[in-house]
Order: sequence, then C-alpha cells, then structure tokens
Amino acid sequence: MYQLFEATTALTHKTYVALFVASLATAMAMLVLTGERTLAEEVQLTEQVSLKPHSPVAVTAGSSATATVNFGKPFASISSLCFDFQFVENLLDPGETLIVEFAPTVFGGGFTNIDPVPLSSRTFCVVQPEVIASFLKGQHRLTITMAPGSVTIENLTVRVIGIR
Repeated sequence: MYQLFEATTALTHKTYVALFVASLATAMAMLVLTGERTLAEEVQLTEQVSLKPHSPVAVTAGSSATATVNFGKPFASISSLCFDFQFVENLLDPGETLIVEFAPTVFGGGFTNIDPVPLSSRTFCVVQPEVIASFLKGQHRLTITMAPGSVTIENLTVRVIGIR
C-alpha cells in the first residue's frame, strides 16, 4: 500500500510540475507575441546633471547655480534618490554647507563638511516623500547654494532606483 501511495504521489507531483512549466511557457510566449510586460522591474539609472552657467561652476554664499536633470521618461515609483557631487580646485572645506533646493517643493537638502580636511566628493540621498514625488516626472530643476563658504562643482550626477 505504501509503495502505491508513493508512486501516486510522485506521479501527481510530476504532473503538477509539467502543468506549471507548460503554463509558464505559454505565458512567456504570449508576452513575447504581444510585447507586453506584466511585471514591473526596478531599475537603477544614473543621469548627468546639466549645470548652469557651465561646468565647472563656482557657488558662493552670495550666488547660486541652477541644475537640470532629465531621465527622458517618467517613473511609476522611486525607492531611492541620491546626488553625487564632485568638486575641483575650490573643494568643500571644513564647516562649509552646500544646500540643494528642490523646487517646486518647499524642501531642500544638503550637507556640511564635518571632516577636518576638504572634500573632493560627497553623496547625499533624499528621503522626503514630497521631494521623491517631484522626481517622478523624470526631470527636475535644482538650485544649489552655499551657506557659508564657496565651492566649485565639477560634476553632479543623480542616481535613481525606481520603476518605469
């Protein structure tokens, strides 16, 4: 009796596996034929920011720079939003603070160099839902200021992890 049960169970298991594989193959074939995707995939994209007036751009406590980022297409959702700054010549000195304003939101972000030496690069990530939501359209304009100090930004990239 036990051998009969074991053989029936194995046959049933094999049948279920075969049906699952056949169903999966059919579903994949339908996706290929229709060109549709049903599962959203999270992607990581990095985009170079266009700095104005030009790159490298000097920013002081009395002036600001504008930056534009364009990912080309909107996002359905964003799970991570980070900014990678690279400085040249006039680095981010100890005690200096760089501020990024995310219009049209009232939120800003930034960082202060608390290290005892000048920094040539710095990354910061945004967590405010209002700021992240403002990047869903795939493009954004930023204003960069200093308070206090001055810095020369050579390069700025934005990294987004999200679903298109």
